[in-house]
Amino acid sequence: SWATVNADTLPPPSRLSVAPLSVCAVRVQQAIEYTAISAQGPLPSPRIGLLVRYLGRCLRRFVACSGTVFLFRKSQIRPPVFFGYSDTCPSPPAPPAMSKTSMSDEVEKAKEAAADFEHSGKDGAGPPTVFDKLLSGEWKCDKVHEDDMCFAFRDIEPQAPVHILLIPKNRDGLLKLSLAREDQTPLLGHMLYVAQEIGKKECPNGFRLVINDGEHGSQAVLHLHIHILGGRQMKWPPG
Repeated sequence: SWATVNADTLPPPSRLSVAPLSVCAVRVQQAIEYTAISAQGPLPSPRIGLLVRYLGRCLRRFVACSGTVFLFRKSQIRPPVFFGYSDTCPSPPAPPAMSKTSMSDEVEKAKEAAADFEHSGKDGAGPPTVFDKLLSGEWKCDKVHEDDMCFAFRDIEPQAPVHILLIPKNRDGLLKLSLAREDQTPLLGHMLYVAQEIGKKECPNGFRLVINDGEHGSQAVLHLHIHILGGRQMKWPPG
């Protein structure tokens, strides 16, 4: 019990001047028109009849323009199946591009980093990371701050208008915050002080500091780092 409606078999477009309709609108019109056509007896209201006829004209104009084939079944209304667009009708807009970094990507990277840590023998040295290449100068970066103890640079995949990473220059076992030793307290205090100095300068209306730790903390790089985020209103609760 299928019925096929093709642009070649439909009457010419109505004189009513309307722009090509979106796919969602066409699906609504398709359902209304088909329901009215397949209904037994007269329509329940003259106003509904006018609405259906108006939507039908819009639908015929869209089909005649786009060369679209619709498939109907009495027991089910199916979305239109598109076989192509004519040269005179614009193609539908492309879907928005996905962000470079998604939450699932970061979670997967964190799992990989946790596995690398398990295989490293947990001796404190840890596996090499991308930060080693930045500190050695092998890879270039947009440096924000550097002193004898720490190094700050802009994230290449920012999650906010301002997104800066602050890391210790000598990792010395600081793969993550939970591995910090008591003798590293001065370094940690210095890093926090530098982070707030950068935050005040880059984000005068406020900022957020984030330290990810371990797999469940979504730490993707086994080298302690502080995220300095700002330039927009932050949400709460995070993550």
